[in-house]
Amino acid sequence: MKLSIITVCYNNKNGLVKTIDSVRNQTFKDYEFIVIDGGSKDGSKEIIEANKDLFSFWCSEPDGGIYQGMNKGIDHAIGEYCLFLNSGDWLAHNDVLKKVFEKGYNEDVLYGDIIRVKGARKMILHYSKELTFADFYRVSAAIHHQAAFIKHFLFEKYGKYREDTYLNADWHFFFKTVVQNNVSTKYFNHVISVCDATGASQTYSLSNPKVQLDLKSKQEMIDATIPHLSKPDYDKMCRISQWEKLKIGIMWRLSVLIPLKWMMALCK
Repeated sequence: MKLSIITVCYNNKNGLVKTIDSVRNQTFKDYEFIVIDGGSKDGSKEIIEANKDLFSFWCSEPDGGIYQGMNKGIDHAIGEYCLFLNSGDWLAHNDVLKKVFEKGYNEDVLYGDIIRVKGARKMILHYSKELTFADFYRVSAAIHHQAAFIKHFLFEKYGKYREDTYLNADWHFFFKTVVQNNVSTKYFNHVISVCDATGASQTYSLSNPKVQLDLKSKQEMIDATIPHLSKPDYDKMCRISQWEKLKIGIMWRLSVLIPLKWMMALCK
């Protein structure tokens, strides 16, 4: 089995339908599909049952949140790679998986770009062809799980997602694997998935105590990694990231007025 697609869902039946349809319509078929529902009460379970022919495993029961659900999916996965495509996110077109796997790339993490959608707003997020330490200071994540194919053994070797974080477990996992342990990566210069930008990550407020704990844990990991003499360079990158934050904010607000192809050029 080449790929395990893992979808975590909670009270988002309309988004779940989009996700399921995008997987069912893929021309690439060497995958298993796992759905972990957190005990939804909005009809999501009925959607899952109506499509159960597509799933190798599914469950609907209360859990401890998105990362516990993702870890539960990992426990049931048997594919060489894992892709986390949560409810409301969908694959960009029917040949996405075929394009990723047809040339037989074998790197530990395969990744591409995403499009974030919120109402009429659309923004494409491009990622670095060669990931470096600096990429992990960007406002956006260096890699998004919706567009990352992660070898299953990485979770066995380096651990699964931290369940004690609010929305930062992706960053911790990729920092540990890519930055601290130099796992191999391969970038695809095309959009892998479309991401629903109306979820919890869009309410990531600095006034939220959970966010403060996320930032503290991130800083502790950075401090344990970079040498003391590199701290001035780190401070410089932090200042650069403030411009990144401003630029992305401006682009997001203008996205209703500017065609997507122009946005793609401006965000490079």
